[in-house]
Amino acid sequence: ENKIEIKDILQGRNVSISIYANDGCDPIKYFGVTEAYFNKFYNTEECLGYENMKECSKEFTSSQITEEILKNAKKYYYANYSTEEDQSTGENETSIIDLIKEYISKWWVKVLLSIVTTVLCIYLYRIRLRKIKHGI
Repeated sequence: ENKIEIKDILQGRNVSISIYANDGCDPIKYFGVTEAYFNKFYNTEECLGYENMKECSKEFTSSQITEEILKNAKKYYYANYSTEEDQSTGENETSIIDLIKEYISKWWVKVLLSIVTTVLCIYLYRIRLRKIKHGI
């Protein structure tokens, strides 16, 4: 009947099928298929309100979704969603002092090296200038 039926493939398993024309020939067609995992949380109460998350948006997924994975994804989704709202409703007035503090907190090593280098250069220049004045 030119049909092949494969049953009882476990979720996540890769199935490779090669089709040969005759015995001893190279395959004329090759199929490689990975059986998708069934998402038991799809369209359930656990995913209510989280339909945009990839863990809740599809009935079949490429990886197995566990309760722990779903819980962590909800935390991550909630953290990102809540910070976006806070930024849009909050006032964005920042003073020059806040900007300087933020710059120093991000670049403290470079700022520290710049300050040390500047102080060292000034000190060495003063010594050199003193020696020139006294003719040493």
